Amino acid sequence: MFNNGRMVIRILICMLTAAGIFCNRDDIDWGEHPSYIVATDTISKIYVLDDTGGVITSISPLQDSMTGIWSPTLINGSEELAFLSRSKPGYPPYLYVTDRSGKKLTAYEIGSLSDLDGSPTYPELVFVSGDRISILDTEDEKTSTLFNDTEMESEAVDSIFFRQVMAPAFSPDGEVVAFMQLGYYHDNPGGQIVEVPRMDIGVVNRDGTGYRLLTADMNDPFSASTKWLKLCWTRDGNWLLAITSDADRIGTIYVIGYEESATEVSITLLDRDWFDSYSYVTPSPTGDTLLLGTTPNHADLYVLEFHGEGTIFNLGSQVSGKLTTAEVYADPDWGPGTQ
Repeated sequence: MFNNGRMVIRILICMLTAAGIFCNRDDIDWGEHPSYIVATDTISKIYVLDDTGGVITSISPLQDSMTGIWSPTLINGSEELAFLSRSKPGYPPYLYVTDRSGKKLTAYEIGSLSDLDGSPTYPELVFVSGDRISILDTEDEKTSTLFNDTEMESEAVDSIFFRQVMAPAFSPDGEVVAFMQLGYYHDNPGGQIVEVPRMDIGVVNRDGTGYRLLTADMNDPFSASTKWLKLCWTRDGNWLLAITSDADRIGTIYVIGYEESATEVSITLLDRDWFDSYSYVTPSPTGDTLLLGTTPNHADLYVLEFHGEGTIFNLGSQVSGKLTTAEVYADPDWGPGTQ
């Protein structure tokens, strides 16, 4: 009888252990990886991949009547992630921030929200709301506007007046935010004053100080009618990649050299026939690699190598590898891991 009792206890322990493994998904460990890739099926799951495309885990953060997932974004060394979802069908999307389990969920109701980017080093998320760039501190759950300037002096065109900001992106050290800024300046051909639209790249420190335009002294840095897919930094912080959108696909890539104290900026235009095969792009936080994603309905992930040195930036002539096979991985974001 004593042996039978011990057998029952062992069975109960095994059952409880199994329940912990298969039911208590809150405690799944992402493990120690140099970086993490998150992507979504746009319906209910966020997948966590390593830099080889291997699936580490998946989380399902949706609750109650929430529908769909967009723009999963890693924050603070990939300890947290943000995403957009509707609280109910037909509602505008809310911002949600969750932990690695997907269970600790905080909602933020922010109007006209778009263009998320998570800090690689701080518990901060930058985004566009209306015509302003804001930062959310996920630790104290407070939001602040980075700057309110709507006019900037320029040697090239006198004063530039701004109407819209877009595509904010944290630098690799999390200290600087770069962004696209649409505005106009006054010209007077034939003695009649007209508004001439222009697009610039601006930068500002994470605390809102040091706002300036990298391209303020250029006559016509970018076409004001261009649609932009994304702005991002290379891992060393020496280059900004401004990526145009052509029917929600990659059009061309502008490569902008970045130096904090530089008075002149170099811009190189990269154009490849095969860019339009991809809809998503995000740089590696650990190496000279870009991650490219195909259409949202069948978004395999590919890698493309690049090399930058001095004022020279070279992009690979074709993708060098495929990370996934026949999976629906949309909106990929690549964040740092264990240092």
